[in-house]
Amino acid sequence: MLQVDNFRERMLELSASNDALKRDQARLAQETASVRQLMGTLRAQIHKCLEELDQSRAENERLRMLISPHSTSPTATASAAAAAPATPLRPAPLTQFVGATPVTAPPPATPCTPKTRVTPLVVSSPLSVAASEPFMEASLTVSPTLEGSRLDLSDLQLALDNLNNLDDLPLTPPRSALHEECTIEPIPPPDIPPPDIPPPDVPPPEFLSPAAAPLASPHAQPTPFVDVSLPPATPPDTVEALIRDCHGCGDINIAGLHRGKKKPLVAGGKLQMEDRHFCQYPWNGNKDRALFCVFDGFAGKEASQAAMKLLPKELYKRMDAAGEVIDLTSILCEVFAEVDRQMKSCEYMGSTCTVVVLWRVGGKRLLQAANVGDSSAYLWRDGAAIHLSEPHKATSPSERQRLLSVGIKMEPKQTRINGVAVSRALGIHFIKENSLGVISSPFVSPVYTLTTADTALLVCSDGIWDVHTGGSAFKAVFAGHRDGGSVAALAERFLSTTACNPHCQDNVTVVLALL
Repeated sequence: MLQVDNFRERMLELSASNDALKRDQARLAQETASVRQLMGTLRAQIHKCLEELDQSRAENERLRMLISPHSTSPTATASAAAAAPATPLRPAPLTQFVGATPVTAPPPATPCTPKTRVTPLVVSSPLSVAASEPFMEASLTVSPTLEGSRLDLSDLQLALDNLNNLDDLPLTPPRSALHEECTIEPIPPPDIPPPDIPPPDVPPPEFLSPAAAPLASPHAQPTPFVDVSLPPATPPDTVEALIRDCHGCGDINIAGLHRGKKKPLVAGGKLQMEDRHFCQYPWNGNKDRALFCVFDGFAGKEASQAAMKLLPKELYKRMDAAGEVIDLTSILCEVFAEVDRQMKSCEYMGSTCTVVVLWRVGGKRLLQAANVGDSSAYLWRDGAAIHLSEPHKATSPSERQRLLSVGIKMEPKQTRINGVAVSRALGIHFIKENSLGVISSPFVSPVYTLTTADTALLVCSDGIWDVHTGGSAFKAVFAGHRDGGSVAALAERFLSTTACNPHCQDNVTVVLALL
């Protein structure tokens, strides 16, 4: 009887402890909701601050252009300005968009009273960027400063990145390339004759219209386009480098994964960064070769990690053995087959793979791409985006026809094959061994001979293409060039702004190369 009483007392104590635990859980849930609400408010305020700073920079530049002298002396300038009719001045056009011939307005000719302009100082990226495991670090800093004439944007951007990634999961560190520091400095007296200012009623070029690149996704929103551009590509016969610069970056995009209601693979586990990338020039020290790859893993990160380590080595070895070739189609097909064979251990895990190779033969720069899955690559040529890859999904008409031809039953609105979103991939050998429709044979693009009309290359995982088409992606990338940023700053800014889009609900990876 005594034991029964002791047991009852113990049960009552456990019940009380359980009630206290439930109360603590409810309190923590309320506090979590409050923190998330505060994060949303801070994110909105940071975005607003960044927009205001961008507007202020643009206004300063516009005023600088308007007050620039257009005569041979300050006195003549003042008298001419007083006598001139009140016609609004239009600044000389900026360099046209990527791929076009530059039309740049030279500065005024004579010494004048020093004015001010905002000059962005952006950390340059190394030319060779090798893929690696994501760094894990979490911090929350919101401390935008304004001291005298110095504006420091690094804290704003760092806070925005951390707000986007803040969670109990491993987070990516702040990206130093995004840290823009603006300094007010005097403009030195110019020594070039003043430009001819076009009349204010000259219409803008037709290709500058945002409607030039319609969005393929019904959810995608057009990206505001700015009349800015990179410097024109240097003819390949006058330079030793195969490309100008390159940069690759990725983000787990915790906020986007939550928007998409993505769940961890294991109950109680953590969401993972399943994307990997390889971005290297010179490739293995060879200045006549460059390689850019994106691997988007599914059912875990192991398959994409394995593909990233195996494919560059196998491809470089076979290119060495082939010597000087002008078409890599057979080599790329062999490489995909061999890498897939070496990934036999990935029974239930798989990865997309999109590869773009640049090499030089006989003084010509050549480019060719190959892919399995839905990570896409685009080439910016003469003001238009050229699709270098082919998405392999069950919804693709060509892939659907292939599946039906091998006896795979397909429902009219079927979007997956045995639970897999892509119809071609590396790894996932359980499905392949049972002949259930998934294969590793790649789509291989034609060989492109690069000219001065080819100025940029983008290779991105499907999280980016849920928001952008090829054309809108390039316009969003180079909209940041008005600040004179490096290729690393352009890529990182494009990745961060895309990840904030409500329709971006996946890991995101961007590889950008300037040709």
